[in-house]
Amino acid sequence: MTVAKIDHVNIRTPDVAGTAAFFHDVLDMEVTPGPGMTTDQSCWMRDEGGMPAVHIGKQDLTYPTDHWLPAGEAPGKGPMHHVALNCQGFDAVKARLETRGFRHSENRLDEIGLKQLFVFEPNGILLELNFWETPAAA
Repeated sequence: MTVAKIDHVNIRTPDVAGTAAFFHDVLDMEVTPGPGMTTDQSCWMRDEGGMPAVHIGKQDLTYPTDHWLPAGEAPGKGPMHHVALNCQGFDAVKARLETRGFRHSENRLDEIGLKQLFVFEPNGILLELNFWETPAAA
């Protein structure tokens, strides 16, 4: 077996609408309801190709793993440091972060043609937003 790509990231939150607004307003991702749900319960944030990239669900929804892994609140306390997203439109995203008052930092790796923005989304998950000046190697 091989892993072809990361399928999606799941965020459990008491504020589905606020989290979805961040991904829509800052990263211009499309919002659609989760299967059999309304967007205030669960939603998918879709990438430019229409594929679900971020699944946002209410913290109190029942998940198939709840019997052995209940929801908890520990932003930045677990082993996952950040989620990296391949993005486009560096200047526009940076301007949206600044306009909306999101604290962020910028990094450049000129030797590989990469500009980065780092920002916490509303639930405390660190996002690494990667903007490749040349197509990234697979």
